[in-house]
Amino acid sequence: MLAVLGVFLVEPCVASVSIPEHPKSGPEIASVTIYNTPIWKSPVTSTNPYTGEVTGSASGYWIQNGTIEIAIKNRPFTLYSDENSNTINTYYCLFYKGTQYNYGWIGSGSRGVPIAVYQSDSTYTVIPFTYGDSSQLGFVGGDISFRVQAVEGGYFRYHGFYTGSEDVFEGVGSEWTEFTITMPTGDTASTLKPDIKPTSVAPSSSNPNILPTSDPYYPPSQNSWQSSITISIATTCIITIPLVITAYYYGKRKTKPVCATGDVSCEVKTQ
Repeated sequence: MLAVLGVFLVEPCVASVSIPEHPKSGPEIASVTIYNTPIWKSPVTSTNPYTGEVTGSASGYWIQNGTIEIAIKNRPFTLYSDENSNTINTYYCLFYKGTQYNYGWIGSGSRGVPIAVYQSDSTYTVIPFTYGDSSQLGFVGGDISFRVQAVEGGYFRYHGFYTGSEDVFEGVGSEWTEFTITMPTGDTASTLKPDIKPTSVAPSSSNPNILPTSDPYYPPSQNSWQSSITISIATTCIITIPLVITAYYYGKRKTKPVCATGDVSCEVKTQ
């Protein structure tokens, strides 16, 4: 009961980043560098351990592997702490999608929150993405697109889903900067600087910091009061129904008379 109740009490949320009527332009993408380092998988031969007979084989092959580094030119900002001791800074929100992602833009985790990275204290903030086997992006076939937003004068905080805490994103958001790169193929290690053509995308004023566009993979959440009512009803049912059933059977057992040995009339009444 407690485990189920804990799940119902969880209400993940993403605080909305405010968007002014005329937001600043999206962050400037200074460069994108691809470090392509394909990995060779050696041929595999299977043999019968008793006879030594070759039972199967697989040819060697190259698998995709490497790192994409996105360098963003920072805008001047002086860090400070608010009354709740939160460090106020500029940070970047990112989403990505590729030809293999049929459900659209992807962020951090299953709730569709963005990948968030604080601005560095140097000229550029470099954000790496790994691709290949057991990597952040997985195997990327063809093109992959990124969307980046700068959020000034705020902070973000991630919490665990099962703690009942919220994900918090605060600050003033800019427009989104979108660009697409074509992933390298082949079996040769290389360092590439693709010629990107960034475009600006206006953020949604109603829900600016969830997904940049409507996406069926992450449907919009309910309003907070609707969620609260739903959780309250579910919690009440989970607590009340087992208690009522327990009380009913406990009361039935208490009112059942104790029959003396051989008292046939009493046994008939209690059946």
